[in-house]
Amino acid sequence: MQSRFSNLALRGLVSSFLLSLTLGIYGCSGGGESQGQEASSKADLTELAKVLTREDPHPRPEGARVYEDAKGVYGGRYVSTVRIDPKTWNTIMANEASSTTFTSGILYESLVGFDNYTQERKAVQAERWELSEDGKTWTFYLRKGLRWSDGAPLTADDVIFTSQLVYDEEIHPSVAELAKAGGENYKYNKIDDHTVQISTAEPVANFLNVVGSIYTMPKHILEESFKNGTFSSVYGVDT
Repeated sequence: MQSRFSNLALRGLVSSFLLSLTLGIYGCSGGGESQGQEASSKADLTELAKVLTREDPHPRPEGARVYEDAKGVYGGRYVSTVRIDPKTWNTIMANEASSTTFTSGILYESLVGFDNYTQERKAVQAERWELSEDGKTWTFYLRKGLRWSDGAPLTADDVIFTSQLVYDEEIHPSVAELAKAGGENYKYNKIDDHTVQISTAEPVANFLNVVGSIYTMPKHILEESFKNGTFSSVYGVDT
């Protein structure tokens, strides 16, 4: 697809390149040899300019669909279709696309997310985060005022509880295999109600990707089911 931004960038690159070479040419000392080099360089620049500024051989066809960014509005109704019925609303147990389509980012959120427009990690439940100099300790500062659907506040206790679910040997969700460093589980530590530290045995390049795949669950609702061994069956599709 043709992009006006790429064309502008290309023109800027060509202009800068030509200017740099031109300054280099006129900065040379005088003499017949220099004049010959200058003429040769100008010819090369002319050919280069033709190549870099030629028309796009595959321009965008007339009538092509162009997607424009649209800002969402608060509230309303979300409707989505899937070819197969979801098997659970439990994000920890969800292990196939028909379920994760809804549990990941719609029913539940994580500490961090991903902005598809900027292609960068973005703050979600955490308003910001810090990384230690050795690259092994991440500190997340939760947004204040976040609440579950029943009005209970979302706190660091929910994040710690979710980590217990992730690393439980009986539940053993698939994300547990991702959330390891040097063969060891990530270590979660509550600093206060709105601050959580996560330490790893060694620096993890895709750490934010992994944490963004762990969706926080409400401790005050699910702790009892976790303790009595029924967590795997809660939040079924008939909930």
